[in-house]
Amino acid sequence: MAWQHCQALLAVDPVPAPSLDISSRVALAMGQRKLANELAGRALHLDADNPLFLAQRAFCLLALRDYAEAEDAVAALAAVPCETAIENDNLGNLYSELGNHDKAVDCFRQAIACKPEAAHHWFNLGLCLQAGGDL
Repeated sequence: MAWQHCQALLAVDPVPAPSLDISSRVALAMGQRKLANELAGRALHLDADNPLFLAQRAFCLLALRDYAEAEDAVAALAAVPCETAIENDNLGNLYSELGNHDKAVDCFRQAIACKPEAAHHWFNLGLCLQAGGDL
């Protein structure tokens, strides 16, 4: 059902970047990693500095196990100022997936500073501290 909605979004000409991003997220959730990556790349082509699009591309590359490209995508995301809790949380999750727990902890703490009532930021911080041996 979700993919049917995405197909309607993708039928618009030209396809706006947010529609490509949403469709990439749905494709990735459905296990369509290559399609998700292609859609994320198209969204980035339209809005290269959007932190949510940069994060989605990095998540797709991790799902494809293309770690070198994922690290490059994370570096591109880190170069863009992360101003919201979700942007910091995304970057923290990506750093954590790549094994860089110190940077991930910093990102999760910034996410918590932006939105302390969001329990999932605290949860992600705890997981990361545990993975780094600090709990």
